[in-house]
Amino acid sequence: MTFQQRYAIDSTHWGGAKANAPILAFLGEESSLDSDLSAVGFLRDNGPRFKALLVYIEHRYYGKTMPFGSAEEALKNASTLGYLNAAQALADYATILLHVKEKYSTKH
Repeated sequence: MTFQQRYAIDSTHWGGAKANAPILAFLGEESSLDSDLSAVGFLRDNGPRFKALLVYIEHRYYGKTMPFGSAEEALKNASTLGYLNAAQALADYATILLHVKEKYSTKH
């Protein structure tokens, strides 16, 4: 089973794949991506200096990133809550970052 995971990309200052410019990622905390974006100073402050592509990823089970379709369904029992763990969240982040690397043709 798959679900939609929300993420945002800021390429305003990105130096590009040919320049080997880095990707800086914010791995969402236990809140909506909407509130995270306004509070993440490190990426916003350092992204331009490193000419980085900035990626903000919402944590599963928070905000609009709801496995099983809805918060009610996702939070209803131990079986569905079993997917709310660090290992699953890290796998989500890795999948999205691999997708972003492919989309922007980056090697590193």
